[in-house]
Amino acid sequence: MSEEAIELAPIDVRVTEPFLESNGFYRRSGRRLGRQYSRAQLDELSILEVSDAVRLSPGVSLGYDPSLPTRVIASSPRTGASRAQVCPLTVFVDGVRTLDPDVNQVPSDWLAAMEIYLGAEAPAQYRVPGGCGVVLLWTKQKGGA
Repeated sequence: MSEEAIELAPIDVRVTEPFLESNGFYRRSGRRLGRQYSRAQLDELSILEVSDAVRLSPGVSLGYDPSLPTRVIASSPRTGASRAQVCPLTVFVDGVRTLDPDVNQVPSDWLAAMEIYLGAEAPAQYRVPGGCGVVLLWTKQKGGA
């Protein structure tokens, strides 16, 4: 046996959350469409509410529901429309469409990740006919992050 050191190729180790993996979060992150935030990135941003991260996404504006001022709604201009014509982004929590457009419906510390897509950037399974885009909120699962 030789006592010479043999240099091995580096090993690339990535830690993934099984729930996020099975729902395509990491695959979509590689496509460079929309805006994705991992838990670590959300922590770096020191957000207090989900809307704090949504506000950082280009092309998205935030508004408040006049009937319930605590409800924060993310909107984007309709394709081909003027700035004055905006429509709300559809919110999904753990892959399920919610009826409430409030992006703060999930506390930010419950999030494992989030994604924001405008118009045709939205993954096919989350596109809503006539919709302007989506906000995908992924919560921490038991035994997860």
